Amino acid sequence: MPEFPCAICGKKWPNTFQMRKCYTSKECQSTLDANTKNVSSSDRPAYKLDLASATTANIDLHEWNKHGIDGAHHSAGGLGSLGVFLLNLKNDAGVIVMKQGSSSSASEYFCSVLYKALKVFTPKMRVLEDKEFKQIITQLEDVCFTTPGAGDSLQSRGRQRGAVLMEFCNGVTLKHPSVSGILADDSKAESVLKQFGYIIAIDMLTNNYDRSCAIWDHDGNANNIMIEETADGTMVVHAIDQAMSAIIEEDATSGRIDGYCDKVRGALEEAIAGNVDGTMSNKLRKWISTNTGGCDIGNSGIKHIHAGLLDGAIAVSLFHEFSMVYESTSVSFHEAGWGVPGLETLNVPFLETVALVMADTVAKIDRNKAAAPDKQAPGPTTASATDAPQEPSEEKDSPSAMSQASKGKGGCCVVV
Repeated sequence: MPEFPCAICGKKWPNTFQMRKCYTSKECQSTLDANTKNVSSSDRPAYKLDLASATTANIDLHEWNKHGIDGAHHSAGGLGSLGVFLLNLKNDAGVIVMKQGSSSSASEYFCSVLYKALKVFTPKMRVLEDKEFKQIITQLEDVCFTTPGAGDSLQSRGRQRGAVLMEFCNGVTLKHPSVSGILADDSKAESVLKQFGYIIAIDMLTNNYDRSCAIWDHDGNANNIMIEETADGTMVVHAIDQAMSAIIEEDATSGRIDGYCDKVRGALEEAIAGNVDGTMSNKLRKWISTNTGGCDIGNSGIKHIHAGLLDGAIAVSLFHEFSMVYESTSVSFHEAGWGVPGLETLNVPFLETVALVMADTVAKIDRNKAAAPDKQAPGPTTASATDAPQEPSEEKDSPSAMSQASKGKGGCCVVV
């Protein structure tokens, strides 16, 4: 019989209802308050951390604590978010990212696995057990932050739910001043925009509206795109901070899912037709201009986005293991002692419905005319049912492999 430990007192319960009742009780909360310290006091000196030259550290179990934490930086999140903590390890071992747990953690982890399976560059994520999380907290009680006192953001909410570790992502956001120069360089813009289009396709699958405006009625968050130029000149676009927003029918006649699927179908048909003046195309062109200080990607840029979008839709049409990704997510959270909070938001039937619409739409593409990536490269058309629960290999999914893939027809996105 499964047991669910309280994250505060450690007492085990037969179900998550009793576990939650325990850690929200006055008894547990008083224990938490008594043991809570200011993780970063204002009298400590400011820590110096150059993120531009920071490297990515290994987040596997027992790796970070081989070195210990040298200092930390708190990056504030948006409304309702506790942000993330960038932890610089000793011995120049690199940076890891810790994000406090919330009701959306399961969705974020699920998307991390799913996006990787679909060959998107996205940071690897790992769910922390309570013991390991407390080890990090203990070290943070003694280190300096880039802004003195920033560690106080480690609130009781994070202590109750635990945390996840993520790989540090190199690069700059779409809003960085250097991006306009990248998009003005045809040799770089094609790869970047195709990868962006590919990511949009996967965002459509999950209804991840917090990145671009493509089919959504708001501006998204351009900071959730990271653009990296590697040492060999390869352009890599990372997708960060994504979550699934499944649409639930209020009743049998609400038509909400059908309405969303119509938007997905319309965007793909616009790309298939090469309509650079369509609704989605115009929105994205203006959105990129707004977020890059006036850079106009032109019709050619929109066509690159179209190509990536269709590559992404094809990858989705070939992928059939959404349930396996769900099971992988469920196991990870249960093994870490979190129980099931947030898993109820992972709606596999919604994904399957949207994926079917995408498959039916891209079936209209003239295969003789459509560009396809090199079959030997780790591109979207190589996505398969076996990809979901597996971590990518270094050789197959490295930036150097990306460089080779980008030389083939249509370009591609791969996994970090």
